[in-house]
Amino acid sequence: MVDVLVRDDDGSPASEADLATWQERQDQKTIVALDANARFVVPQTALPRILVVDPRTMRIRADLASPGPEFLAEEVARAVADVDGVAAPTSNEPTKVDGRFDRMQWDMMRGMFLGSGGPPKDPTNRVADDVPAAALGKLLFADQSLSPSGLVSCEGCHEPSRTFADNAETATRGIGGVERNTPSVVLSAWSRWQFWDGRADSLWMQALGPFEAPAEFGSSRLFVAHRIHDVYKDAYEPIFGPLPDLADTLRYPPSGGPGASAYDAMPESDRDAVTAVFVNVGKAIAAYERSFRTYGTALDSYRSGYADALTDSQKDGLLAFFTTGCAQCHWGPRLTDDAFHVVRFPTGHHDGSADPGRSEGRAAYESSEFRVDGRWSDSPAPPRRVVHDGELGAFKTPPLRGVVLTGPYGHGGSVPLLRMAVDLHRTLGMPQGSTMTTGDVDPCLVPFDAARVDAITSFLGTLGLGFSSTL
Repeated sequence: MVDVLVRDDDGSPASEADLATWQERQDQKTIVALDANARFVVPQTALPRILVVDPRTMRIRADLASPGPEFLAEEVARAVADVDGVAAPTSNEPTKVDGRFDRMQWDMMRGMFLGSGGPPKDPTNRVADDVPAAALGKLLFADQSLSPSGLVSCEGCHEPSRTFADNAETATRGIGGVERNTPSVVLSAWSRWQFWDGRADSLWMQALGPFEAPAEFGSSRLFVAHRIHDVYKDAYEPIFGPLPDLADTLRYPPSGGPGASAYDAMPESDRDAVTAVFVNVGKAIAAYERSFRTYGTALDSYRSGYADALTDSQKDGLLAFFTTGCAQCHWGPRLTDDAFHVVRFPTGHHDGSADPGRSEGRAAYESSEFRVDGRWSDSPAPPRRVVHDGELGAFKTPPLRGVVLTGPYGHGGSVPLLRMAVDLHRTLGMPQGSTMTTGDVDPCLVPFDAARVDAITSFLGTLGLGFSSTL
């Protein structure tokens, strides 16, 4: 048996370092080969692709796309019999779980179970699970006074009553509006990358971005630091230590950040003191977002053995979810691979121009001072490998938990109905030549029959999202 590795965790071409990681995950002595140029990928064919090869002649005896384990075993036995010149073994009807699912599909479905535990540890944020920090973060999340206009807060776009999203096409409540759909933050603490384009590699880095974005808060780190000093000093200092003397506005101007003359003229030590306060604001907000806990839906009840938790049409939709290739990207408890793929959904840009997606986000990420491998991390991690190939028009796979509650859909929020989003996946996005999207469709995406759209939509309708905070 030889495993051929094509992609890394982020959907980029795999590297030598990924081979050992894959082998460790499989927990077996499998030979792993690298196919960084994806020569073994057949466009619009479901993965995994299984080639049954006669090692004596290197002739391919079977080429199978995502076969179930029982079918694979039969095909291998049939190929061996053919090579040996003997009669093929008798085929047996595979056992189906609940009359529908083969063993691999059922195992994948069991892997979708959403537990009620907390997110993985984040050593880059020393207050990640600190209750006072989370309580402070909750206040900051709702505070409009962190924006100079007094009108913008995190909660303005990430509304608790709307699953911490806003049900608008694009985020309109900032100073200038954001040309992307607002994702829910309920499950963001589990994600490897933040934002649709992955321009942040931690939850606290993500929390900092909107403050200094002109189209969002239109604020600055000096402005935010002054608000902490004036309003939150008593809550801040027991967690993070003494604040700088921000009452001295000659030394610490009221507003400004990198590129602003008032900020750039400050001594480096004072700039660092302000940035430290700013970073701690992001870490407190991240601690609050890490306090969210979820509880199961009908899918989780079904996985736990309650056969009537799903209707027949919803079960048919779950089966279609597997057979059409949806689960190649939407798997695990959150139903996402956290990777980046080109699906060619329509833009959210107001002028109708295509959104470059990951290519733009990667550039922003590489130039950021707040990465987890940087000086503001509480436990600097190794630099993350970022690949430049194939990222134009790619966006992060959104979790499907809560999908029925968080429309409209796509990175641009340009798809109003869930059924329309499923149908757009069916046709592999907008056609080549459309100016409202860009990039080459991920070759691993598979078109499917229109007759399955309603069934898949019915299944997705079970994916609500119940949650609470531990605060």
